[in-house]
Amino acid sequence: PECVMDPVSFMEREVSQLVRTGVSYKERLFIGNVHLVCPHHKLLDLIGSWDAPNRSTLQGMGPVHASKASRRGLRLDHLFNGREGQQGSRARLERDMGEYWGALSSKSITEAELHEKAKANSKIQPHVLGFIAARDKAQYVLDLFDRYVVHNSDFPPCADVSFLLRQTLSSGGKVLLEGPQSYFLSNAAEKFWDSGTSAFTDAAGMLCASRLNIGDVNLKDRKSVV
Repeated sequence: PECVMDPVSFMEREVSQLVRTGVSYKERLFIGNVHLVCPHHKLLDLIGSWDAPNRSTLQGMGPVHASKASRRGLRLDHLFNGREGQQGSRARLERDMGEYWGALSSKSITEAELHEKAKANSKIQPHVLGFIAARDKAQYVLDLFDRYVVHNSDFPPCADVSFLLRQTLSSGGKVLLEGPQSYFLSNAAEKFWDSGTSAFTDAAGMLCASRLNIGDVNLKDRKSVV
């Protein structure tokens, strides 16, 4: 649940390989209530590194973690719940996009200039360029995620992944937590915070993100946590 995901990249670059090669995955791959990387997050990355775009991966990691920390943006569950209203996915998106409009204004960048800059950078994907050109940007994002997630039969099943992990451990199974595993990449790692990533990449951070309590007396096999 603490993970962030760009559904477009996930489906085009990863799941498509499973589909193309006929690998069965829907009984083995489950997606939790991840935080969604939207096109404006990637563009905020570009705006923030306007004069040195190679300094960033332009994958929107910093901006999406900022949205998560400020309790804005979309999570996977929002795509399947109400779209309208103050807490609907449309309103959440529009509030989160305020950062995008503010960044353009503060740097006196027009969307036409942004489009040219983005188009010239090979890291920027076509759906991100489409976002710049869209008149109703919130609707563009919702339609995009409908196509790649909600109405996409290839998208893996959604599940309460934290529950599945706890269930696995309580039944004597094993869990492997994968991550960068580098303390000095973490954004809170003392003097390295300005050149690290936006996630907590040490072992304790990954354990917290998994919501596993390895001291839980209900776990039958505490040694099963890898």
